[in-house]
Amino acid sequence: MEGNLSRAERLSKQELEANPNQVTLDAILAQAYYYQKEYDLAVPQFEKLIGFGEGSEFIHSKLGTSYFNLDEYEKAIDHFNAALDFEDKNPTTHYNLGKLYALTGEYENAEGHLLQSILLKAVTLDGEFTSLGLTYKQMGKPKEALLYFNKALKENPENQRAMFERAVVADSYYEDLQTRMNYYLAYLEKFEEVGNPDLLLLAERRVKDIRVEIHMNASDGRTD
Repeated sequence: MEGNLSRAERLSKQELEANPNQVTLDAILAQAYYYQKEYDLAVPQFEKLIGFGEGSEFIHSKLGTSYFNLDEYEKAIDHFNAALDFEDKNPTTHYNLGKLYALTGEYENAEGHLLQSILLKAVTLDGEFTSLGLTYKQMGKPKEALLYFNKALKENPENQRAMFERAVVADSYYEDLQTRMNYYLAYLEKFEEVGNPDLLLLAERRVKDIRVEIHMNASDGRTD
């Protein structure tokens, strides 16, 4: 596959040098760069196609992905929104916009697009639920965050990120110390052998802190 892409790239470049306005060759070259993950080279080729009036859902989506990988989130958002102008019921486009809006701190927009991606998708994956849970966490809505982290875990019980983030949100949402600790213990029991070392360490430290707090409250005659 890579050899075919490189050959297409070479041939397209040669033809474009002789005929710089050939749209088909620009499209071939743009896709060759894109599928080789050379996004900085793919972008000007796709933009050139739009300049020729060749805008489409496909081209704007590829530009959105390219700009995302180049960390140019605002431009990525612009192009995914442009892709929706051609096809507004594509769950992947809504999902990508949801993630991008969350990255740029526009959590209400993120919420809307992530919910839309879930409604449109025939088979919902845990990734959408996890992203929505993270968005609600950032919005300061722990009840909603817990709901969607639980949905993610129902879809995929091996989703470590969802289980850890659920424990973090539960820690801030529930008053009962034992309840808060139980979420961390559930995470540790599930992932102690295969989990991310940094997340495991954070969970272990939090369990230790909560146990100290429970002991201190018991010494004072308190029950929380």
